[in-house]
Amino acid sequence: MERERNRSVAQANFMVAGVLYEGRAEVVAAYAHPEQTVFLGRDPANAYDRNAIEIRLPSGFQIGFMPREDAAQFAPLMDSGCLQQAYLTKILDGRRAPIPVVQAYLYDSASTVSGAVSASSIPSKRPAPVLTEKATGRESHAGSETN
Repeated sequence: MERERNRSVAQANFMVAGVLYEGRAEVVAAYAHPEQTVFLGRDPANAYDRNAIEIRLPSGFQIGFMPREDAAQFAPLMDSGCLQQAYLTKILDGRRAPIPVVQAYLYDSASTVSGAVSASSIPSKRPAPVLTEKATGRESHAGSETN
């Protein structure tokens, strides 16, 4: 019975989308690391996708979004109260920015999986800090193309 209750109802492994916008690449370079816990934050008012799910670090800094295809599966389950657990598996060295890879799981709200949290337990979104090149270890290229 315990095993069934703690089985994930959805899981996804994905590259975070939208890293090149709003200073997120700098936040990833300065604050994100493999094996770090991340949080899935619903953004139903998003003008581009009503299923949008933000990826946030424990600090509340947003590093991007779950890809649209995965978000379409996850959003209704998150809206129904599922618990979540997610972490960075690795950070790929993209041509223009680091690309975080996330492993995410959703569990029934009655689950007792250690580390699984409800939507009310995720950190509030915070604006990205203004970082210098020295802080990120990456060169900034004003006017460069975006992913």
